[in-house]
Amino acid sequence: MAVPQTAVYRSGLEAALLLALGVLLASAAGVALAVVLARRISSPIAALAAAAPQLGQGEPSGVPPPTQVDEVRELTAALQDAGRAIREREAALRAADRAKDEFLAMLGHELRNPLATLSTAAELLKIGRGQPGVLDSAQQLIARQSAQMTHLVNDLLEVGRVTSGKIDLEKSPTDLAEVAARVAATWRSAGRLERHRLEESYEPAWILADAARIEQIVSNLIDNAVKYTPESGRIALRVRRAAGQAFVEVSDEGQGLAPELIDRVFDLFVQGERGLARQQGGLGIGLTLVKRLAELHDGTVKASSAGAGRGATFTVAFPAIEQPAGASATRPHDAPAERKRILIIDDNRDARESLAQLLVLAGHAVRTAKDGAEGLQLLAAEPPDVALVDIGLPDMSGYEVASRIRSKPECSRVILAAITGYGRQQDREASRLAGFDAHLTKPVEMAELEQLLSHATPSGAAILDFPRRRA
Repeated sequence: MAVPQTAVYRSGLEAALLLALGVLLASAAGVALAVVLARRISSPIAALAAAAPQLGQGEPSGVPPPTQVDEVRELTAALQDAGRAIREREAALRAADRAKDEFLAMLGHELRNPLATLSTAAELLKIGRGQPGVLDSAQQLIARQSAQMTHLVNDLLEVGRVTSGKIDLEKSPTDLAEVAARVAATWRSAGRLERHRLEESYEPAWILADAARIEQIVSNLIDNAVKYTPESGRIALRVRRAAGQAFVEVSDEGQGLAPELIDRVFDLFVQGERGLARQQGGLGIGLTLVKRLAELHDGTVKASSAGAGRGATFTVAFPAIEQPAGASATRPHDAPAERKRILIIDDNRDARESLAQLLVLAGHAVRTAKDGAEGLQLLAAEPPDVALVDIGLPDMSGYEVASRIRSKPECSRVILAAITGYGRQQDREASRLAGFDAHLTKPVEMAELEQLLSHATPSGAAILDFPRRRA
């Protein structure tokens, strides 16, 4: 059997042509499909790339339409989430900037008012020297406004320490009623309650607490009530014990709290609605301190009000303990300080001379030195009973002065007190290690000095505060 050669060649050629045509058509279809798929992927990616600068600036516009490609869809969602996060961050930053500007303006207002009053009081002292009434008025102005400025600065420093957790508590059995009564007596003696009626009710209620911090809580609650209660209004301070808890409660007849403010009143810098006059003053810090300090004592605080214009009540609750055996709810009165020989070492002339005049008027014998070297010379010539030493001296630190004094046997009975603007726990510890018996933060009140002179003993085992104050 034979087949013509031409027929075989023709069939093979046809098969080869068909195969080549199939490969060509398949390649063309593959290229076309790849182009289509590439465009489906590349177009959204290009659109995302074009929209990325806007998304990076937090602008939601320019996001490409949805696609069927899972990877591109996930990339789009991720970029959209990033854009939302950027917008939220920018909004938070803008809010923080506004809050900062408002706080600085508020702080400037709160500081300028007492500064203006102090400037006026200085003029009154200059032109009214022969008029006792004018001098008394100037003295009262200076006392009130310096106390206000001290309160503002202390609150600013304290809230930073409390919110950052840099605070140590020295807990001991404490009668909440005794602390509250002591704070009320201090406010009354300072004349800060003369325009209001304070009603007091105390039941013994013992807690394990840092008494100085409990004083801060009670003082800030009274301060808040005084700010928002009109003149002649009633403020009630109560301490009671019930159901295993000790409560301190301050009620007022002030402007009250709106419902939306009750949940936010303990937040930092939050205040009620105020006009430009800002008659109540303050920085919106006091109640934040109350809450944080209460929580450090495992306590709670809550606010309640019947509404605007109907007053408010703030209640702090602490875990109660049983009264320690032999403990008394009464506090012994401080004995008056005897006449002391006092040496003041401070490089600030105004601070040094004003403190010296104050102590001389209190009946003490006072010498002063402008730096550590002069102070050591005066001390070597005649050791005093008490040395009040500033820490930041120009020639040597107050710590070095204290160390040198403690190295002299003839000065072993000298009471050393650091008087400084530094009041952190590490500053007190540095004072103790240097040999100081007490650590007082500026501005120092006469009551503190008298209590120091009455009770301090040289070379005590622990650093003392008379009384402990906020730093």
